[in-house]
Amino acid sequence: MRPLGILVVGLSGQEVERVATLLGEAALGTGQDVRVATDRPASLLGASVRCQVRIASGELASPFVPEGEADLLLGLERLETLRWVHEVDPAGLVAVSDHLVPTPRMRLGLEEPPPDLLARLRARVARTVEVPAAAEARALGRPACAGGVLLGLVAPLLPIAEVAWDEALQGAFAGEELAAWRAALARGRALFGLLPEALRRPHEPRAA
Repeated sequence: MRPLGILVVGLSGQEVERVATLLGEAALGTGQDVRVATDRPASLLGASVRCQVRIASGELASPFVPEGEADLLLGLERLETLRWVHEVDPAGLVAVSDHLVPTPRMRLGLEEPPPDLLARLRARVARTVEVPAAAEARALGRPACAGGVLLGLVAPLLPIAEVAWDEALQGAFAGEELAAWRAALARGRALFGLLPEALRRPHEPRAA
């Protein structure tokens, strides 16, 4: 089987890289090989950020997920998720926060947010689920934890033991921040339990 390919996308300031790093550290904690690559702007706040994470039981030579073959896309922002959904295997899974950051044209009233965004995502990847990750994170008092909610949502679908997730969290956080990220993952797992059965089935990567 080919490696598991995961994309994490969003905007600078949304902890996209932190989410990808936590995912990679948790996978490393299970003895798997992991490669992470990040496309990011130098400093522009609100600019597009994309991380590629590859996980395999054997040695990986490259961190790059072939276009159209990603098994999973975690989207911290709706428009960025739409921007990168073409890189996902149509049989894969998209987990997207319902959070939308207006573009400059939207802020000027020159265009409206796409009303059919979720339908367009599902036209490419039928197994697309949208959750209020940003609202859940705000309820925890840590808006930056939205990515933790998405991680918890997909954690049951990944070959990573729960103890490895907690070890990765302990390596990255302490005190109240650690408690908040733990709570975010727990909330995501609870949301996973509410999904239809078709969305709770792991995606089987194609043969290499």
